[in-house]
Amino acid sequence: MAGEIQIDSVTALTASGSNIVLNNVNTATNRTNLGLGSIATQAANSVSITGGNITGGTIGSGVVISGAKLASSGTSIYKSNGSTAVISESSGTATLNNVSLGSSVNFGSISNNSISGDKIHGGTISGSTLDSSVVFPAGGTGNAVSYALLYESYANNTNVNSSSGDQKRAINTEIYDADNLVSSISNGDFTLANAGTYLFEFYAEAYKTGGHQAYLKDVTNSNSVLAYGTVSYTGTSVSVSNPSMGLGYHTITTSNTYALWHYISSGTTSGKGVNTNTGNLTCFSFVKITRLK
Repeated sequence: MAGEIQIDSVTALTASGSNIVLNNVNTATNRTNLGLGSIATQAANSVSITGGNITGGTIGSGVVISGAKLASSGTSIYKSNGSTAVISESSGTATLNNVSLGSSVNFGSISNNSISGDKIHGGTISGSTLDSSVVFPAGGTGNAVSYALLYESYANNTNVNSSSGDQKRAINTEIYDADNLVSSISNGDFTLANAGTYLFEFYAEAYKTGGHQAYLKDVTNSNSVLAYGTVSYTGTSVSVSNPSMGLGYHTITTSNTYALWHYISSGTTSGKGVNTNTGNLTCFSFVKITRLK
């Protein structure tokens, strides 16, 4: 037909000057020739953008943004009025502004505290390690730290004789240990189960022995002395008893065994404890162990 040209096929064509020509109707090649990226193949209602920057414009309510970041310091995300910043960034810190949270959003009181200055009252912390900078409160209610209380105890109306010189006190009863600090007690020796730093408070009574002094031994490490108690004196001819008391601390990296020992100047009947027939449990020495960290 005059004035009409029928093209049965398109052979290889290339760009000429400023004209861009289809090339073998190859879709990917044509996008390249037209300067189009992969976003050209996405539907308007299902666009995925990875990388790059969005400058200006409005993001619709149905759009989900994941992993986005502000381009540079001093930039902001604004409300639809274009003048109120919702998120602003300065020197690496992002700040929420003029944001109202719905009634279903519930933050506890800890949300008002900084990570380095939290105050926790009640509740339970699980799976965390408290470092050496944590300060436990003095007084108040509740158990701020773990402790165990061990007694040398006997039935009512029992006397415990002493010899002169060094002798082990027969710590034999666990009175309190809610957190299982002590794994075993045997023949006066007691073993702490886990690594940590521990405070020991100890007490040992003597009767008519003259001078005496209690002390704590580290059985695991060659029976070395960890701490000495007060030097005390009770007359050998006067029916009076008094204690030797002491404090010590020890840091261990694994389980460790201890024993309470007592130096007594003069052995005597009831030298390590005289009965008073109170009708109650009799205790002549004890050790309190507090885990500090």
